[in-house]
Amino acid sequence: MPKRFLMVLLPLSALLGCFLVVIYYSGAGTESEAIEAYTDKSISFLEGVVSDELRPAISDLKMLSLHKELHDLLEADYIDETLAKAIGHQFLILLKSTQTYDQIRLLDERGKELIRVVYNSGNPRILTQRELQFKGDRYYFKGIMALEPGQVYLSPFDLNVEHGKVEKPFKPIIRLGIPIYDQPGHRRGALIINYLGAKLLDDFKAIAANMPGQAMLLNPAGYWLSGPSPDDEWGFMFEDRKERSFGRDFPDAWRRISQAESGQFYLGGDLFTFATVHPLLSDRRPDSRNGAIVGVENYYWKIVSYVPSALLNAKSNELINRLLLLFGVLVGLILLSSLYLGRLSEQTSKIQVGVLSPFYILVTMGTSIFILEAFVMTILSFVLPPVSPVIEAFIDSTLLLILLSPILYLLLFRPLYDHIRETRLATEALRKSEASLADAQRIARLGNWEWDIVTNKLTWSDEIYRLLEISREKFDATYEGFMEFIHPDDRDFVNESVDRALKGEAPYSIDHRIVLPGGKDIVVHEQAEVIFNNEGRPLRMIGTIQDITALKAAELEMKRLSAAIESSVNIVFVTDTHGVINYVNPMFESVTGYTKDEIIGQTPRLIACEDTPRAHYEEMYQTIFSGKTWRGTFKNSKKNGQHFWVNSTVSPIMNDKGEITQFLSVQEDITEKMRSKEQIDYLATHDETTGLLNRSHFIERLDKSISTSDADKNTGALLLINIDDFKSINEAYGHLVGDTILKDVAAAINRSINGLQQKPGELDAISARIGSNEFTLFLPRVDKNNWSHIVDGIKEQVITLRHKDMPAQLSVSIGVSLYPDHGLTGTDLLRHADAASIRARELGHNSAHLFRPEDRDLEKTSHRLIWKGRIQDALAGDGFTPWFQPILDLGKDRITHCEALVRMRTKDKRTLLPGMFIDIAEKFGLQGGVTRVVITKTIEYMAKVNAARKEPLTFSINLSGKDLGDKALLTFIQSKITETGINPGQLIFEITESAAIHEMDSAIRFIDALKSIGCRISLDDFGVGFTSFAYLKEMNIDYIKIDGSFIRRLHENQQDQLFVKAIRDVARGMGIQTVAEFVENEETLQLLREFGIDYAQGYLIGRPQPALEDGGFTQGPDAATANG
Repeated sequence: MPKRFLMVLLPLSALLGCFLVVIYYSGAGTESEAIEAYTDKSISFLEGVVSDELRPAISDLKMLSLHKELHDLLEADYIDETLAKAIGHQFLILLKSTQTYDQIRLLDERGKELIRVVYNSGNPRILTQRELQFKGDRYYFKGIMALEPGQVYLSPFDLNVEHGKVEKPFKPIIRLGIPIYDQPGHRRGALIINYLGAKLLDDFKAIAANMPGQAMLLNPAGYWLSGPSPDDEWGFMFEDRKERSFGRDFPDAWRRISQAESGQFYLGGDLFTFATVHPLLSDRRPDSRNGAIVGVENYYWKIVSYVPSALLNAKSNELINRLLLLFGVLVGLILLSSLYLGRLSEQTSKIQVGVLSPFYILVTMGTSIFILEAFVMTILSFVLPPVSPVIEAFIDSTLLLILLSPILYLLLFRPLYDHIRETRLATEALRKSEASLADAQRIARLGNWEWDIVTNKLTWSDEIYRLLEISREKFDATYEGFMEFIHPDDRDFVNESVDRALKGEAPYSIDHRIVLPGGKDIVVHEQAEVIFNNEGRPLRMIGTIQDITALKAAELEMKRLSAAIESSVNIVFVTDTHGVINYVNPMFESVTGYTKDEIIGQTPRLIACEDTPRAHYEEMYQTIFSGKTWRGTFKNSKKNGQHFWVNSTVSPIMNDKGEITQFLSVQEDITEKMRSKEQIDYLATHDETTGLLNRSHFIERLDKSISTSDADKNTGALLLINIDDFKSINEAYGHLVGDTILKDVAAAINRSINGLQQKPGELDAISARIGSNEFTLFLPRVDKNNWSHIVDGIKEQVITLRHKDMPAQLSVSIGVSLYPDHGLTGTDLLRHADAASIRARELGHNSAHLFRPEDRDLEKTSHRLIWKGRIQDALAGDGFTPWFQPILDLGKDRITHCEALVRMRTKDKRTLLPGMFIDIAEKFGLQGGVTRVVITKTIEYMAKVNAARKEPLTFSINLSGKDLGDKALLTFIQSKITETGINPGQLIFEITESAAIHEMDSAIRFIDALKSIGCRISLDDFGVGFTSFAYLKEMNIDYIKIDGSFIRRLHENQQDQLFVKAIRDVARGMGIQTVAEFVENEETLQLLREFGIDYAQGYLIGRPQPALEDGGFTQGPDAATANG
């Protein structure tokens, strides 16, 4: 019995044990390899997703930074709130369209927020000025302001902090910033976009959910950005979570992961797979002038997959348990069978043994056949999985014939076959995953490649061959072969980028062009990592390449379209299908007067004119809602109530399905064409500068008001309002300042009227500008008992006015006449109010006076006599002196002339401008004395200066109309020339156009006499009357000075430009040189050069100043206080 027992037990047990060991190791190895491969490919895919996530945000940041409005706001001396709102609306539109930005901010160079637009949980809004904060101490602002032009900064990935605390619910944020530089290269501020990292993390977790084990996103310190649970994430942001990090939980694994770019390894039975993402360098461009992405030094993210040994061993443990169970059952059966047969062999005869032998053989053969067939089935299942069902059917039918086959089948074959089938399904899942990854690459036009640097072998995925439109058979897969596809202009850049990556100086992440076999160019983005050996030598590069041609084209088209619309001379706005406006361009704001803040969210009904027939609108709506473009003319209303006309084109905008989503309206302003007659009529009755009535229309309205007076309106007060020292202000600060002051005073008068009435028009007041610095105001139902408080209100309104270019305080003198006490007609009232205003001026600045019958004669005489005495004192006490203003020769581009301008010094050391005393000097015959003083001092100064100069200056002196009839003045001039020995050809005498025309005969004789001495003549203030051309041929003129009224607004008034060119043409034809006065800006100076004007004079060239020893001139606005 022992012998027979051992003969059965030992061979079968050994065979069974070996067979089960082979099955175990085959199954366990296949399972591990499948998990390793699937995890590695998933990590690579995650790396690509994370790397490309920030690209649109960087493009938006760069595009916004180029907008001119940002630079205008940052470079202004003050915060232009209107411009800030317009920029804020642009930010708002971008925020709404992307829905991936939490904030867009514009900060000045100190870190003060000028604009902040917030997403506000899907309800974007622009923060008010009170809500803006100072961010100058934040690390990201300091990092941005340290960058060069064009460079972009990205902050570490963290949670948003407001007022020193982490915002709840948590808001993951990545801050992208770019510095704003002005034209000279000075930093002006920073533009920052807060990217909402939740989308990136959601995408990451969605992909990670399909991976075995756990996929995590870590920062450089090993803290979880996306981790096992929300409580473990963002540990570096909270004191109570500082100990929660991957680096602390897995120190040995983190040590290996933090020191390499990518890899896969087992540690303690656990599987770790990782890759490194450098988000801060994901947008480098081929043109280095565009700058680079920079940020916190060496900042990166780690993508880590962790598959614990428990998960890896789960299938293996299950297999071991089943195999051990099978082994025990089978060995038990073999043992029982052997024991039973052994006993039988001892107790029976050979016949019995022969009878029982078939049973023994049957059992033994059955067991052997079962084991053999199971072994064959296993081998074939691994080689030819589709054959397994056939084998299974064969085994099932065969084993039914074997003794104990049901028990053996249930205990041995089914668990074993289940394991084989599960292994086959895992292999099929891996194959499908690889196919899905290939499909994703094809859809995204994204391929992966590997370059063995040692062998120079280049391996491409199928997608790269499709992208480059070549086959594997026709391409020599080497680095040099790939370089042939790169655009010749980009090859050096690509080579340099590869070299830097191989040296470990910078990650490889670039955009460049590729030339396809057919000659077509495409733009691709490449990103790769370099694998180094322990000695730091590069072994291979692994990377991806993606076709971004369409993205680049879309970015360029968007920039072009945006620039065209923003700078368009036409009005452009966009509405949704309900007519709600969601975009307007700057020209819309300029023409209508509505800001983006006011108009966005409204409908075009806000600017519609009630005069437009309803049928006009119905025709338009019917056309555009049918998908066609409508063209027509509209009369619209501005914010201030004025009307304007437009030629309008309205077109529907459709989506990919052909559905109308928005309407685009482009309008050309044709108001000037449609309303030229209205403008002419308006200017005939109104003052162009202030918009008030002019003198003639005021008197007409005044007489009508008086003639229609009824019982309750039979009194009235006429106020004549003079701006004190306005002529001096005009001469000292320029006519642009003077015009602004006139408008401000007119507005102050209107405010005073509005303050007196409960509703508009209640007082029936009539206001006008009737002279250079004179305003009138007629108020019905006002008498001698209540006029004074009205006057006080006007004085208070004016005295509070301020102008940035004029530090002096404004004031007015007011004369008052009453109806009917002081006159029954408008002319009488105005004349008596004028007389009262003279008395008010004599009383001093900011005074008022009610007319008295004796005022007119008394005050005129008193005023003039006082000034006569002052002039006589100045003549006796050397109180007159010339100041000199330089004149630029536009042909030589240097100062060659200067004009002598008289100034009067008072006893209290004040210097007075000629407007204060010239008129009175002429009335009392004192002008001749003033002229002689100026001539004497100018010629003496001229002799002294020119004696010391290599290139002598030419001086000009002004003569009045009365000087033209002074024969003794000619003798005086000749004697001074003889005494000093000056060259008379360098002395010019200026005569005003009006004086020359009114005293034509005297002027011609005087001019001829001066010309005979050798002096030259200039006709001043030329162009006031266009008829002056007729007189030029009568006078022997050398120069004409174009009146300043044509020069002040030359750069913005086309009619003035035509007039100046006409004067130049006539003067050039007659051999006369031209001088332009009141040149106050560079635009005007450039136009004068283009027009061929010979000389230029004005504040831009230099202000009047006292005589200098060397005859030089101090340039700029601080040289003096006057211009004439």
